[in-house]
Amino acid sequence: MTASVFTAQAQEKPRSITALSDKEIQALRDRKSIQFEASEYTENYPVLGITIMRDTVNEKAFYIFKEALSKKLTEKGIPHKYFIEVLNDDKGAAFAYFIKGRQHGIFTFDEFIALLPEAVRDYRRVFPKHPSEVQP
Repeated sequence: MTASVFTAQAQEKPRSITALSDKEIQALRDRKSIQFEASEYTENYPVLGITIMRDTVNEKAFYIFKEALSKKLTEKGIPHKYFIEVLNDDKGAAFAYFIKGRQHGIFTFDEFIALLPEAVRDYRRVFPKHPSEVQP
């Protein structure tokens, strides 16, 4: 499992998985956090995994954004999969992207949008051929 995966979002200050005890790691695995799901999935499939932890505010705007992002990534030939967790608060959203099991950041909405070209470049560096030609 990648060492960059951050732990449960309920903590005040995120920690690297390498700072966790075996018991804490097992608890996260049992909980099926979206970070672990995205890490495992992208380790096995040539996709850009996108994790989104979001609040319950502006749900309609979120789906419009998600559809627009999917359209843009599809136009660029980037296969992708979302891993979404809805939190019962009004604190906004946090984003990360995964390639080959490796987590890239935890970003605000604005940071994620600004870094989207970087995510595409990172993906193409790891998978220079068309995804249908890549063996997982």
